[in-house]
Amino acid sequence: DIANAVWQIAEGLGDTSHWDFTRLMAIREANEAQIAEGADDDRFPVYPQRLVADIRRVLPSEGIVALDNGIYKIWFARNYKAHKPNTVLLDNALATMGAGLPSAMAAHLVYPDRPVISVCGDGGFMMNCGDGGFG
Repeated sequence: DIANAVWQIAEGLGDTSHWDFTRLMAIREANEAQIAEGADDDRFPVYPQRLVADIRRVLPSEGIVALDNGIYKIWFARNYKAHKPNTVLLDNALATMGAGLPSAMAAHLVYPDRPVISVCGDGGFMMNCGDGGFG
């Protein structure tokens, strides 16, 4: 039971007012600066950091982004801030090409009132375009 384990750890902690988070905050600020870099870049073709930032700007907190596999997946993993649990569907284990579109379709079936977006490349899309009435 994770909740119980966290509660027990918190109960076992003493006074934490002396903890110094200076280094952690510096790392956080550097990460925020890195995420902001390229977020408004207007070059064509679309800069990956811009795509991630644009999707984060338009997708509400409960919106779901389902990723296929391509280099863009790394940019989403690094730069996309999930506001709620289970709103980024990223299969990372075996880099299963073609998982983005069916994941988005399943997410829409489970959460029909939430906006869902699938990010997939031509290869991932072509692996599925014959399914679900796309052909």
